[in-house]
Amino acid sequence: MTSAYAEWNQRQDRIVIPFNTRVNLDDLFGNVHSNVVCERITPCKLAIYVLVQSLDELHQDVQPFTPSEHCSLLSALYGMIEHGDMSFLEVKRVVRWMDRTVRKGIYKDFVEFINSYVDGDDIVVQIDVILQTRPNVVNFVCGKSYLGIWLKKLFAEWSQLSIQHIFEFNAKFVEWIQAGDSQVDDSQKMDETDSSEIHLPTAQPVVVPFEIESSGRARKWIANQMHLLQVCPSAALPDNEIMDWCQIIRKNHVDVVEVHLLEMLCHIRAMNLGGAAESLRLYFDYSMFRLSDTIIPTSIRACRMGALDQRSLRFSCLLQARLCRIFGDKQAARLLLSECVQQAQNHDVACLRMAMVELAALEAMPPSEADLKALSEGKPQESLLTTDGLLRMINRAADSESRIDGEEHRDPAVNSVESEQLFDQMNALVHLMAAITAARRCKPPTIVEDGLERAMRCSSGSDDGGRARLISDAAIATTSSVRLRHGLAKAAQSLATSLVETNYADGAAPRHETEAH
Repeated sequence: MTSAYAEWNQRQDRIVIPFNTRVNLDDLFGNVHSNVVCERITPCKLAIYVLVQSLDELHQDVQPFTPSEHCSLLSALYGMIEHGDMSFLEVKRVVRWMDRTVRKGIYKDFVEFINSYVDGDDIVVQIDVILQTRPNVVNFVCGKSYLGIWLKKLFAEWSQLSIQHIFEFNAKFVEWIQAGDSQVDDSQKMDETDSSEIHLPTAQPVVVPFEIESSGRARKWIANQMHLLQVCPSAALPDNEIMDWCQIIRKNHVDVVEVHLLEMLCHIRAMNLGGAAESLRLYFDYSMFRLSDTIIPTSIRACRMGALDQRSLRFSCLLQARLCRIFGDKQAARLLLSECVQQAQNHDVACLRMAMVELAALEAMPPSEADLKALSEGKPQESLLTTDGLLRMINRAADSESRIDGEEHRDPAVNSVESEQLFDQMNALVHLMAAITAARRCKPPTIVEDGLERAMRCSSGSDDGGRARLISDAAIATTSSVRLRHGLAKAAQSLATSLVETNYADGAAPRHETEAH
């Protein structure tokens, strides 16, 4: 019994659950205004909405659909949504298939709805009637179903439109219908085909790719490409294609400000400091604006729909310092880090700890020609703080973030466990940088070993973005280099071989292609 239990434990130890497959509830529901998920409005989607509206009226007012009819209709609607944009002729073919196989009258009611909009009625997206719960009647569309969520996303995008945009969409919808009616409808050939089969419509040119059609999918695509650019550049799209997709996202999803960070990474790969700094500036300019937390009547003139939250400017200096460090401008990086520390002070522990990481990275950089020239001339080298001094400042900082005068916006609740894991990872990264600096300056081996061991034992936790794995791999590669420097060739080779052999996929990237590998 004991041996069987031990064998079961060994099997469980081999089971690896990728951390990136776990859902981060803070990202989904942390900030309702910044994480709004909308569905891009097209004439085809408006036609699908009209079809759902006509089917709901048939279900509620005439005769409810049977479970088999309901299943057939929903399957066809799901296929239309997932296929993408279609012409009006192709939409009518699918509706005619519903009329033949499910119930007579579906096509007639749908055409009557469409003709009313062509004759001059304006289409208005309203989902409260469709999702309304009625007594003694099963709803055609449930609010938590796939179709119900799709309707909510469509309504969220429609509610953000101005009156002028609504007029333009109505005009485009009528033009789309008339363009479909002008095509030759080969109805005789359709009569000869088997009514039990749906012929897939021919592919139409899609202006916006499906991966970035909605703001939610656009954020997911941006996060995936940013992860690939940092850990596996060969698996990411080329820079020119990424910039083209970013231009489409900026045009169709104004609320997705993360697109500027992706453009910044592309500029860094192209060694374009000006473009990277401009993209970073645009990101923080847009991210400062936050919608008001309370809904206020628009008739009150003194009320504002949004406010500026300047706390993100602390991280603006931090990321600009990182840009300067990447491009080798150590003096500008020190000045920006000084500004970052002054703005954060004891109000933002996370910003201070990230500044500590950047300071350690600056110290770990090899001296430039300007530094060597200054040392040869005997000039004192400018420095912000030592790593120990900044660490003491962080320890004195309060654990809870205090409110600064004028900051009325209250951030959503942050997961304390995730924050602690982030702090542990940053501390491990600082110890890694300190170990690299100590090894380069030929300090005692115990100092180097202590820093490398702390980095290799970095706690993963949820490990969003694979940060702990990046730190651990860098520590292993540094350990291998230190062993090789001390003449331990076989030990260094064994450690490097294990690092290469355990280079597994993380769910998004097929492998890691970082400096450690």
